[in-house]
Amino acid sequence: MHWNDLLGHVAAALTTFCFLPQLIRTWRSRSARDLSVAMLFLFSIGVAFWLIYGIRLRAWPIIWANAVTLVLAGAVLGLAFQFQRKPRRGIIQLDHLVLTVRSPDKTIDFYSRILGMREETFGEGRKALHFGTQKLNLHPADRVLDINVKHATPGSADLCFLVAGPLEEWVKAVSDQGIKIVLGPVARTGAQGPLRSIYFYDPDENLLELAMPMTGAQPKNPSVD
Repeated sequence: MHWNDLLGHVAAALTTFCFLPQLIRTWRSRSARDLSVAMLFLFSIGVAFWLIYGIRLRAWPIIWANAVTLVLAGAVLGLAFQFQRKPRRGIIQLDHLVLTVRSPDKTIDFYSRILGMREETFGEGRKALHFGTQKLNLHPADRVLDINVKHATPGSADLCFLVAGPLEEWVKAVSDQGIKIVLGPVARTGAQGPLRSIYFYDPDENLLELAMPMTGAQPKNPSVD
């Protein structure tokens, strides 16, 4: 095989199979919220023309690469159409949770210092803690903020947060603040698959779970004192 042909095949393989991770991710997450359907549609048309061009030239690197790319891009486009269709009715995402706390100041300090959440004041002086695209609204235990809440109780929550960064670094960061890890790292099952998690308590003794999705082999499950 001529060096030019070899270079063409390698380039074709790299640019073709780069679509495979996107296809797998879209299929697994059942979400195409961040994909541009218009871009994928125009891209697929362009690839189809490249395929015709390659056939006319009898250039095999162009032919097979664009044929496979067209299949992968078409599959992603099909999933994008399927998953971006507006549902008639259904729950799509959790917006916020309300935590009943004994001391909003202690809770804000804990969640901002230990977990990096961002404090926000809203409404008539109410407090919230933001992370990602969600937030925790704080409900002081000694005040009635909503008469429709019947059983506001501090320490009754059990929350799981997905985190970035090695879990061992979180173990050290939490432990260095004098907070005891009560369990973990251990294997758990999350909404989208297996997790590796640690557990500890917040100032109101709500049980907090910090978790990372598992991508490799099953982890060991030692307890951390």
